[in-house]
Amino acid sequence: MEITTTAVASTLVFKALEKSGQKLGENLINKIGQLINIIREKFRARGVEGILVQMEESPTEANKQIFQTILETQTVQDKIFAENLKVLIDELKSDSQISQIFLKNIDIAGDADIGDISQVSTSNSSVSQEAATNLKLGGNLKIGNVKQQN
Repeated sequence: MEITTTAVASTLVFKALEKSGQKLGENLINKIGQLINIIREKFRARGVEGILVQMEESPTEANKQIFQTILETQTVQDKIFAENLKVLIDELKSDSQISQIFLKNIDIAGDADIGDISQVSTSNSSVSQEAATNLKLGGNLKIGNVKQQN
């Protein structure tokens, strides 16, 4: 298995832990849950589930590194496990939602003059684009041409 696939799997698990209190898309949550469950079952079968639990409870850099090393070892030793991870990661990549946001939660005390803004997504993923939301203006705001394109 490519190290990059293992790194992506590790990163997704770490991000899921970091963002557990934030709103994520339901499909994304389900896929990440499947990914974690596949890893948990593999670790349990090999007697190393405690590594995953330790990383979930205390996601320090040291624990993340240990987790990633064990995950890499398991993917090298078990090609079916590696392929299952790769399939889920590919699904996650295709289902991912990209959020592009500019000028959000800005407090402008005086006047502001902003030039042209171009916001373009080159991804095949679903894209959410926001512009100029939750602004507090104490003066005039002038924005040039705004281009949002997916």
